Amino acid sequence: MMTQLAALLLLVLGLLPLANWIPGGHDAPWYAERMQLWLSGGAIVAGVMLLVGITVRRHPAWWRVGAWTRLAARWRGGHRRSDALLAVLATSLYAAVSQLVLSAKPLLIDEIIQLYQARIFASGRLWAAAADHPEFTSSMHLLDWGGKVYGQFPAGGPAMLAIGTLLHAEWLVGPVAGGIGVYLFARLLRLVEPRDGVALAALLLLAFAPFAVFLDASMMNHVTTTTWLLAAALALVHATGISAPAPAPAPASASVARCATGPSAESGVGVSDGTTIAVAQRATATVVRRAAVTYGLLTGFCLGMAATIRPLDALSFALPAAAWLLWRAVRGGRTDLVALLASGVGVAVPIAALFWVNHAQTGHATEFGYIAMWGKTHELGFHAAPWGFPHTPARGLELVNLYLLRLQSYFLETPVPSLLFATGALALARRVSGFDRWVLWGCLLLLLSYFAYWHDGFYLGPRFMLPLAPWLALWTARFPAELAAREVPIPLHRAVVAGGVVSLVMGATMLLPIRAEQYRHGMLSMRFDVDALAEGAGVRHALVFARESWGAQLLVRMWALGTTRVGAEQLYRTTDACRLEQALGEVERAGGDSLMLVQWLAPYRADSLRLVSLRGASDTTARILPGSSLVPICLRRIQEDRAGFTLYSPLLLAGSGGNVYVRDLHAADSIAINAHAGRELYLLTKRDELGSTLRFTPIRLDSARAEWALPPSGGAP
Repeated sequence: MMTQLAALLLLVLGLLPLANWIPGGHDAPWYAERMQLWLSGGAIVAGVMLLVGITVRRHPAWWRVGAWTRLAARWRGGHRRSDALLAVLATSLYAAVSQLVLSAKPLLIDEIIQLYQARIFASGRLWAAAADHPEFTSSMHLLDWGGKVYGQFPAGGPAMLAIGTLLHAEWLVGPVAGGIGVYLFARLLRLVEPRDGVALAALLLLAFAPFAVFLDASMMNHVTTTTWLLAAALALVHATGISAPAPAPAPASASVARCATGPSAESGVGVSDGTTIAVAQRATATVVRRAAVTYGLLTGFCLGMAATIRPLDALSFALPAAAWLLWRAVRGGRTDLVALLASGVGVAVPIAALFWVNHAQTGHATEFGYIAMWGKTHELGFHAAPWGFPHTPARGLELVNLYLLRLQSYFLETPVPSLLFATGALALARRVSGFDRWVLWGCLLLLLSYFAYWHDGFYLGPRFMLPLAPWLALWTARFPAELAAREVPIPLHRAVVAGGVVSLVMGATMLLPIRAEQYRHGMLSMRFDVDALAEGAGVRHALVFARESWGAQLLVRMWALGTTRVGAEQLYRTTDACRLEQALGEVERAGGDSLMLVQWLAPYRADSLRLVSLRGASDTTARILPGSSLVPICLRRIQEDRAGFTLYSPLLLAGSGGNVYVRDLHAADSIAINAHAGRELYLLTKRDELGSTLRFTPIRLDSARAEWALPPSGGAP
């Protein structure tokens, strides 16, 4: 029944565009196009299936079933060597994709900040010292107050990247972690899936599924989290004794015979049969208890390590693991009670380390950086999100719907929905093991967790769903076997297998190259090797001002006044950009603070619903009131944006050649110049709006001062 409910969930939320039917909130504008692809691709696959079915029906000997069986048997017989070989191949693929598609660089702000924190860890510190004027080096997701600078993310993710920092191979952390995950999954499949062909198919699907490949090539913390969860799953299987063979009676009988008839018996110093069996039983019990302790500790430790990276993901699988061990212990399994208690000890070690880092950074053991930065609005639940909009159950349903709809494409990149086989296998399953139930409960809790989380986690696919990938691969591989168990006609079974193979081949040859090209040409602003460009331009030991967009400057200036990140975002999204510019100028000249800014803007925020995007502006986030006039200072900022601007966050990771990179804040730049007196000055911008490359422009201090002297509401635009 549980698997059928899971199949129904995938069928409804994974195929129907519920988000488009719920007014407001999130939607899937691409659904119609995606459906057209599925219909056209499905027609081709159905045609192949029909041809195969007819051929097999007329010529049963045409389809040889032994090749895959022999290959799977060879994999099973290869043991650790086969698993390691596949893991190395997978790691090599991920590393190649990292270099060729993702430029071996952090492209998302999450990756940048975690890598920044990793370098702090690698230097032997928990935080960096805050600058006197952090507005020049502030960044989204970076806390820089109280004399400390550190990232908002849990410590475990940056700690994993710090290993790469120490080894001078930060970009390899994701590929290696992904390869280790493949190896762990291979070891796990040998224990939980007795059908060799199914196990090998599941392993190959996970290792080479495009969704997993692209994320494993990145620096996202979902990769290391999933690897630790797979390690926990493997340890849990051992802790529950699923893989432990039943003790064979033969050795005990032989021992009894030797005691009865051997020299010891003849000499009168033998041990009775009952005593020998009791000794053997006690020895076996001791071994089992030791194994329970070892694997219980490992289960807890691995779940704890996952929790130091992504607490929500780890908790989703830890709760059903604890419930399973407790249920087994209540039923009289003393060994399971030992494993449960040991897992509690194991999980405490990494969690204690996480709390220690939290306390050192935020001052509270249980408070993460993102809560310190964004407040309670960042937490799970149905309330106002950090950006101001309310997160409701309807929005949560929309997000889960979007995640599963996206998985239908991103998981395997096939011309038919990628989860069809997994859905079919779940619907047909008659009996499931205790391990399968643990997996299903963990996956359900993961979906429920992100149902209650306000953010849409989309990057290289629905990234929050990566922990589901191993289990989706397993159930996808099980579909043909479930059909065979239902004794469907052989032609139909062969046709389904052929349809699956054809879908994978079509996806790999037609759709996957398009996706790779899309990723390769995306987020170009984050790929620049600024240090190499500076070296080529002869810029060394200089103070470089990076000119960001007008909107980014407005946000940072609000931070400098003491406005919280949440408050700044809400003001920016609900205020005419030109009025905000004027208000900031007035408050800065008066030496005011965030409270004064809010009071200045209060009369104008009633019109927030009428705001529209600024036409002709390069920064599409800036909004104004229709029909409002722009004062010269605003026109000047728009013109500067059109001339080309860059992003500051990637520059947090730059700085070779002795250069110091700070944010350009116009007249306030004199503060940074005085702090770095004697350095040559440069302005860093894009050459044009297309952002083909960066440009280092020398700054003449007298010209800069003349520009700063222009009145804020006047001067030439």
